[in-house]
Amino acid sequence: MTATDERIADIALLERIVQRDVEGIALLYDRYSGAAFTLAYRLVCDRQMAEDIVHWVFLDAWRRAGSYDAQCGTVRVWLLTSVHHQTITALRTQRSRVSVAADFDASAIRAAVEGATATRADPARDRDTHHAPPRDRARTNAPDIGEGARHPRALGRDQQATGE
Repeated sequence: MTATDERIADIALLERIVQRDVEGIALLYDRYSGAAFTLAYRLVCDRQMAEDIVHWVFLDAWRRAGSYDAQCGTVRVWLLTSVHHQTITALRTQRSRVSVAADFDASAIRAAVEGATATRADPARDRDTHHAPPRDRARTNAPDIGEGARHPRALGRDQQATGE
């Protein structure tokens, strides 16, 4: 089949689709879904998203077959341009969902923190209910670097804690 014959056959398929012939869209899908999927997959590197994009492209072709203008290019170019546009839309949608989720997480955390601090009756009482740190915290948390090598302030706290 020559390029001209193929172009005529594609236009005939679109005319069938305009008349809501399901076999017309099936034939168009069989002819171009491989190229559409390949392009979508190269753009998004995600099999499921690429399959969704191809689905949207052919659904859009079903709805807008009458808007095809042969002077603007072949049916193949029309469909692959649609793949490009649908991919951009899908990536923007995905990005906005991630952004909204991040905003939600930040605002939820902020609200939880504000709610927790607002419900405290007496912060001093809450502090007293928690376990107090050990008196010789500097000694227990200090790395074992040898006796006499302690920081002067930590050494002073140790002496006060033991009463030396």
